[in-house]
Amino acid sequence: MKKTVSQKDVETYRVKHLLPEGARLTRYKATTPITIGDASFEFDYRRDGFDFFLDDKKLKFIGIPKLESKTHHKVFLTNSGQAAINACYFYADKVLKIKEIESHNDYLYVGAYRLQSVYGIKHTRNPSNCLWVCSTSTKFENIMQLSGSWDVVIVDTTCWGVGSRELQQVYEKFKSNPLVIFFRSHSKLDMGGVEYGSLGNLSLFSNDEALLQKSADYFKEVFGLNGGNAILDEIPPYLFSEEFYHQSIDRVQTIVDNTRFIEQEIEEGLGRKIKYGEFIFPDHYKYFFVRLKLATTDQIIDRLHKKLHFLLSLNLPQARSCASFGFNFPSVTFYKSDEGIGHFFRFSTGTINSEENDKLLLCINEAFSS
Repeated sequence: MKKTVSQKDVETYRVKHLLPEGARLTRYKATTPITIGDASFEFDYRRDGFDFFLDDKKLKFIGIPKLESKTHHKVFLTNSGQAAINACYFYADKVLKIKEIESHNDYLYVGAYRLQSVYGIKHTRNPSNCLWVCSTSTKFENIMQLSGSWDVVIVDTTCWGVGSRELQQVYEKFKSNPLVIFFRSHSKLDMGGVEYGSLGNLSLFSNDEALLQKSADYFKEVFGLNGGNAILDEIPPYLFSEEFYHQSIDRVQTIVDNTRFIEQEIEEGLGRKIKYGEFIFPDHYKYFFVRLKLATTDQIIDRLHKKLHFLLSLNLPQARSCASFGFNFPSVTFYKSDEGIGHFFRFSTGTINSEENDKLLLCINEAFSS
């Protein structure tokens, strides 16, 4: 009989492992072999003493593409996708010693966007020895049409589901470069739709074993010194299982189908262009935007915001305002920008059923039709 991971398993995992008051942060003991699902860990009391091991055939569970036999790799589990982003900037600054990263993305993840000013590193379309590819980019075909070679290629894979063709195609596209870095946030699409805390990974690929080892040693130290390693109690054992892997693929497909339905209905009704801006549907279909014109006044923004949330409270009370996406419920987040790219409402449909998706569409139509 095929084993399945129920939603109850997902939602109660943390509760079952709550620690008594005054207990250590983790119930695991240092310098003792640790197994979580099909994965194993080693750690000690040094911040950089943390290692993660998973059979190569099971790396697909955490969004790693199928690798060639000659490809050397190292995977780090991090406490968030943001920790991986920070480590990549640190690497660009301290190792590559660059102030510009070549980037052809239509949109850059907000966490990466904001770190530009922290490190004094800009994403530009100018040639560089480092390329940054972001899965939030509106057109996947634009990524596949890039030409050139780079010393390092950094890829944010968060918006491509585990097992997706995009993951494999992007790896095949850039694997000939000396060092390829993939990173992702697992809490968006890979953990059953319940964001407990944070979990991500950063993976290094290279055909040069010496370069791979040198880079791995550096990132291991960075994650240790910056507190970027994963917290073991935040790792659900079902993450590393064949059953949950296939359930994640099905769950993500529901989100994609819901978003595509919204796109089709919007185009037939309101249209992409609206009075205060436009609808934008990235081709990964994990969420979509309403981008307001930069000149939209605070008064209008406030009115739209209140109207939308009032309608949602009446029709979809389970909808929330979360600075994330990929949940089992609808999520709406507003980002106000002074950077010349406009203001954004970001919608994630979640895995709601068709009737609930109709209600979400109704709320959007009502809020933005005036």
